[in-house]
Amino acid sequence: MNIDTYSNQMALFLHATMVQRPEFENRFYKHQILNEDTSNTDFDTHYLYHVAWGIRKIIAIKPKMHADFSSSLNLFTALAAIFPTTFYDFRPAKIILDNLTCAKCDLMEDDFDLGQYSSVSSMHVVEHIGLGRYGDTLNVNGDLIAIENLKKTVAPGGQILFAVPCGQPSVHFNAHRVYSARKIVEYFGSEFKLKEFYFIPGPTSLAPMLNPDFDITTEYIYGCGCFHFEKHVSE
Repeated sequence: MNIDTYSNQMALFLHATMVQRPEFENRFYKHQILNEDTSNTDFDTHYLYHVAWGIRKIIAIKPKMHADFSSSLNLFTALAAIFPTTFYDFRPAKIILDNLTCAKCDLMEDDFDLGQYSSVSSMHVVEHIGLGRYGDTLNVNGDLIAIENLKKTVAPGGQILFAVPCGQPSVHFNAHRVYSARKIVEYFGSEFKLKEFYFIPGPTSLAPMLNPDFDITTEYIYGCGCFHFEKHVSE
């Protein structure tokens, strides 16, 4: 829709509203929105698919309660409708919902200890940590510290859903980092077993991939890797 189409439609609609809809009391405001009359609805593939994947995985896990660390608000508020959920964030959200507790934490804390959970998620989060974007302390290894602290929150036999940008490794200051998918598995180490890898290439024309070869992901500059890890039970 261009500005001329908008102006013509507004004039017609204003006149019809004044004649046919007196309950609005002639309160008619101009709120111009152009370029949304597309044939398809556009969406951010990273944030749509990783949230959909995460919710389905946690429903399958069926935890008694779930702990989320700084993921999408849409993810943990939806989960709270199904399971008691605690949401931890560097900048805690003031959300008031049944079954949901919001608390503050810093994943770069030296003395990090929030206990252990059987079900944990931290999705599209760690790539930002240590870059200062959200008021956090600058730290080149902030993401690695955060991963180590996240690992501490998972009980033996517990599950963690973890997502970060994956593709060609790079740092985009102060927005995010992009990782090698293979390197993420290395970061979680022998203490964790990879149960599933879900890769979101990026463009809306490309479907997500279930358990692709890690080498395929390096063909993309900025995809999203979703990892389902299980923590080994100590013998």
